[in-house]
Amino acid sequence: MELNKEDTDKFETYMEYIGEGSIKKSLIGIVLWLLSKEKMHGYKLIDVLITEFNLQTMGASKIYPILKKLEKEGFITAEKEKQGKRVKKVYSITKKGKEMMDFTKKFMSQNKMMRQFFKEMMT
Repeated sequence: MELNKEDTDKFETYMEYIGEGSIKKSLIGIVLWLLSKEKMHGYKLIDVLITEFNLQTMGASKIYPILKKLEKEGFITAEKEKQGKRVKKVYSITKKGKEMMDFTKKFMSQNKMMRQFFKEMMT
């Protein structure tokens, strides 16, 4: 898969939507990836980020602003669902969010240093 100038420009445009800081961008990538696997409410996302990604400092004050921004930019949607006696917002990825993930994957796969980093970190 070849990464062309148009793809690079589009990827950079998507990254501008997200905001600054590579940690935040990485977290956004993880959130989008998780939501591509299944719909989740905010507290379930927090639980997964803490238990599966060992992000012990993850909490509502960090995840909800990210979810709000992703929803505002059209990368995810939120629907209210009744769960027991409570009504919770359940988030899911949109077509635009999936496109962003595809560009991210394409970008990462074309970056030799990033591939080397992940390969070495996983072995």
